[in-house]
Amino acid sequence: MRTKMYQSQQAACMSTQRQLDALVNMHLRELISEEEYLQKRQELQAELASLKLKLADTEDRAAKWLELTERVFIF
Repeated sequence: MRTKMYQSQQAACMSTQRQLDALVNMHLRELISEEEYLQKRQELQAELASLKLKLADTEDRAAKWLELTERVFIF
């Protein structure tokens, strides 16, 4: 279950990063206005930051669980 959650979080990060990349390309090709670009970029960057925090939290919890498990077996 933990692995699936981690993989899901990674996929969400990658998807959001692709959206951000696509947004930059749209802006460079002048398909969206500066205002639209800035607003959507801010939203996507906030979402990406939130996803990265969740991913880091999952990694931290997994590391702590592993450490605890190792302590139990090394008594």
